[in-house]
Amino acid sequence: MRTSAEFADRYIAMWNEADADARRRLVAEIWLPDAHFIGPVAEGRGHDRIDAALAAVQRRFAGHALRSAGPADLVGTYLRLPWVLTQADGTAVARGTDIGALSPDGRLEAAVSFFDLLPHSPDAAKPAWSAASWAAFWANPDPDVARRRVPTVVRPDVTAHWPHRGAPVRGVNDYRDYILHLLALVPDLRLTMEEHATDGDSTFIRWSGQGTGAEGPFQCTGVDRIRLSEGRVVENRIYSDHPIFRTLAATVDGAWANRAA
Repeated sequence: MRTSAEFADRYIAMWNEADADARRRLVAEIWLPDAHFIGPVAEGRGHDRIDAALAAVQRRFAGHALRSAGPADLVGTYLRLPWVLTQADGTAVARGTDIGALSPDGRLEAAVSFFDLLPHSPDAAKPAWSAASWAAFWANPDPDVARRRVPTVVRPDVTAHWPHRGAPVRGVNDYRDYILHLLALVPDLRLTMEEHATDGDSTFIRWSGQGTGAEGPFQCTGVDRIRLSEGRVVENRIYSDHPIFRTLAATVDGAWANRAA
């Protein structure tokens, strides 16, 4: 059996894991098949429903992260896990404690979540993606935030059209990975939203950017056209003539060719 601290780390990682397959593996590792979780914002019994509850919470609190709020305590077979839910800037929006009952094999039989600070109920009609959230992310993009954020703001059938790439990028994972390749290529990339306009389900963002590529510091400009369906991105068209995007397309194509080999 893991120590209480090790178990707490895996439990927190489960709540933050944005990749559906990886999250499901963590659920199977942490919970018994017929385990029950209950809390103010989620409930589920069994691996399928617990995983669905996790996904629903991630969608509801897109861009947030669960963090440990103190050491985990183990008394007999009962584990106490204090936590805090924070925005990307570190602001706490919820705080509480989960109490879990452990089975002999070290997995959870049941857990209940108690809230000390309740989150504000998001407006159900509010889109998961917005121009403001785009600007906030790209002002200081972080790969870990991108991994958590992308699955919460795009649809499973999302399509992205990047400059200098012949074929569109399709699906949540490839959409996320293309952004991660960009951030790896330009770790200090910063984009500023200069202006934006919305027409029906489409939003147009004119942006300027700066960063350091293989050739040194650069500045760039471009336009995104983002189309939403049910509040999430279903299509993104990125327009820019800067060479960094040609390098990005070649980098991604090479990486994906190796992945397919």
